[in-house]
Amino acid sequence: NLIGHFGLGFYSAFMVSDKVEIVTKSYKEDAEAVHWECDGSPQYKMSKAEKADRGTDIILHIDKENEEYLDNARIEELL
Repeated sequence: NLIGHFGLGFYSAFMVSDKVEIVTKSYKEDAEAVHWECDGSPQYKMSKAEKADRGTDIILHIDKENEEYLDNARIEELL
């Protein structure tokens, strides 16, 4: 069900992360920023957030088993 809502590309973030957070703010005037948080389960949390500029921040909490993907040399090797 989660894949249907966010797409396979987004869901794959949970393959390397314990938790994913998104902080986003619309370009629309007077829009409130939103914080979304999920640990890969069907449950998630949403709340208001503080964000001055429009746009989206995606924060991956990389799990211990996948810390190699934080290494610049490993990233360059994959690309």
